Amino acid sequence: VAMVFGCTQYWHSWTGNLEDVRRDFVREPCVRLNTIYKPPDLLVLSLLGKAAAPPPSDLLLRREIILGLGGFEEAFSGSYGMYEDQAFLAKVYLNTTVFAAKECWDRYRLHPNSFCAVQTRAGREPSIRLFYLKWLSRYLVQQHVTDHRIWRRVRRMLWPYRHPLLARLLRPG
Repeated sequence: VAMVFGCTQYWHSWTGNLEDVRRDFVREPCVRLNTIYKPPDLLVLSLLGKAAAPPPSDLLLRREIILGLGGFEEAFSGSYGMYEDQAFLAKVYLNTTVFAAKECWDRYRLHPNSFCAVQTRAGREPSIRLFYLKWLSRYLVQQHVTDHRIWRRVRRMLWPYRHPLLARLLRPG
């Protein structure tokens, strides 16, 4: 396999506060564990919201795999960095075989001033997500992807941005 990831402990107790100890939890990635996934299965599952993106600290890859895929995308800088992991994982999931392990070997520190938390609070997440979806569409074209499951989901994810008035009218509540 080209990449391995496992379950991650979402870590609040780094603060030393007793109440934060109860907030720690291990998040499984929503996929079958101890399973090898061939491309593009994890990309399809992630686009469907059925495979949570593992944090970068949980990824184990060989250097030549990262270089062969072109590494992380430089376009995902500044506030767009919020989706740089998803862009890299899309490349991995589309092109390589991945093993999802049941072990937990890392902690992901959560705090209210994290980069993602700040971007979300500032209301930037929707525009950053659109940037990612446009990048993903271009990447899929460049890679000559014809998988209808991928394109159907990408089009569905882009629809609210292309038809904002209709999306607002059709939104429940």
